Amino acid sequence: SGAATCNIRFNDHWSKETLQTEICEILDGTGVEYEVSFEGNAESFITQPNEWTQIVKDAVKEISGYEPAYTTTGGTSDARFIVEYCPVIECGAVNKTIHQIDENAKIEDLENLVAIYARILERYFKA
Repeated sequence: SGAATCNIRFNDHWSKETLQTEICEILDGTGVEYEVSFEGNAESFITQPNEWTQIVKDAVKEISGYEPAYTTTGGTSDARFIVEYCPVIECGAVNKTIHQIDENAKIEDLENLVAIYARILERYFKA
């Protein structure tokens, strides 16, 4: 007998339930006896464009000069744990060294982020 542990990160085309069903159907098709248990602590999500996302988008463009895109290419984050409590949008610097030894960011990027976050708060509380 053997054991395996899997960590599956999934997108909005799946839920914990549909993923569990799919995995069990695949395992059932093998003809091998198995025992499986599942645990999950968050669902995937997509924040639809709205007034809040527009505030963030406008602040980024005003400070950086770049038109940000609504994407899901950033990977997983802790946002999945707080989306049930408040609107979530992720905004931050591009970090080519993330999760590596000697992770670093440009000072200019950090200064721009401070200005962007301040502008977001200004726009939000004026709204």
